[in-house]
Amino acid sequence: MKKVSLCYNFRTMKRTFLLSVICCCCWAVLWAQQRNVADKPKPKVKYFPVFLGSSDKNSGVMPVAEFASLINEGLYAKDSLNRDGKVEGFTFIYKERNLYEDSVGNYIINVDVTAEECVGNKLSSMALSYLGDHIKKGDTVLIENISVLVGDTLKREGQPMRIVLSK
Repeated sequence: MKKVSLCYNFRTMKRTFLLSVICCCCWAVLWAQQRNVADKPKPKVKYFPVFLGSSDKNSGVMPVAEFASLINEGLYAKDSLNRDGKVEGFTFIYKERNLYEDSVGNYIINVDVTAEECVGNKLSSMALSYLGDHIKKGDTVLIENISVLVGDTLKREGQPMRIVLSK
């Protein structure tokens, strides 16, 4: 049998311990840096107020008839200082809630999503005719990525809209 000195085992244990302490410290530093980056608050975006038609409505629950008349007028931008903005474009998303039946006869509520990139402040005639055929209570309209030109050169992002249609 071979004799191993206690001194040798102690040195090996000491190296292993130091190595594991160094690894734990490195891991803690990397974890703290990653957490610090994730915890930084995002800068708040100041949206330019945008409204439907000539009204002061831009989100919430809205009757179908009122929405249909206001969307035909287009989008208008105006801030609290009474500065007008020109809407240059937006993304229109229509979420139509429908009832379907599967092969066994169970009813399934499903959402069909239609989206369009619009140039200017109005929907295209094709989108307006689609809305005329499909618009009903329970559907949701999202208007996002609104580009507003304030003055001659200042581009701002318009306030997104979320409208739920009611009777």
